[in-house]
Parts: sequence; C-alpha cells; structure tokens
Amino acid sequence: GMPYSLCVLDVDHFKQINDRLGHAAGDAAIVHLVTVLRSVLREQDLLCRAGGEEFCILLPDTSEHGATTVANRLRIALEQTPFMWEETCWPLTASFGLAVFTPGSDDPETLLQRADRAVYHAKERGRNQVVLL
Repeated sequence: GMPYSLCVLDVDHFKQINDRLGHAAGDAAIVHLVTVLRSVLREQDLLCRAGGEEFCILLPDTSEHGATTVANRLRIALEQTPFMWEETCWPLTASFGLAVFTPGSDDPETLLQRADRAVYHAKERGRNQVVLL
C-alpha cells in the first residue's frame, strides 16, 4: 500500500566515451557513475544496471514529488562530478525517466515501459534532464 517510483537513467553520449577513450575508460565511467549515484541515494533505494549504460532505480515509499526531487539531485550530482580519465576531466551526464506506481492500473512491466518512454523524452528534449510520465 506504499507509493513507489521507478527511475530509469541512460548515460548521455556513452558511446563516444567508449569510442574515443576505449572500453577500459567506459568501464571506469560506469564505476564513477555508480559511485556518484550511491552517494545521493538512500539506503532503501535499489540501484540496478539494466544493461550497457542504462540503469534502474527503485524508490520505495516515494511519491511523484519525492521521485522528481531525487532524480534532479542525481542529475546535478553527476553533472557536477566530472569523470577523470588519464588526468583529464570528461563531462558525464544522464537522462532520467520517472514513473510513479499507480495502484490498480500499473503492473511492474507497465511501470518500466513508462519510465523508459520518459527517458526517451528526456533525450529528445536535449539530454541531461528529468522527465516524469
């Protein structure tokens, strides 16, 4: 009976990091991203790698307002903590999509689809944004 939200994030321009710097740098960028995200998330939040440069965060007991606040904190923390590779700072941002569970009308698959669509909207709007659907 508690509200919860799902956040899906996709690292912006991740392919360029792999192509320009190599896969070792791409792996290090993912580790950096996780470190930054964990520094902002609560203990009860669940961060999972969905694949490649896409991650899901389950935000238990989190309403629409709370999810938007958390996602914006994550976005800003990532933007303000550049990724260091071979003594050079590389900007690292992500696009965030949010969906809030609606009892009676959502199942986990529908929630994931809505959050995933929201990520695509964030990317279409210029990346490094939070979109709630």
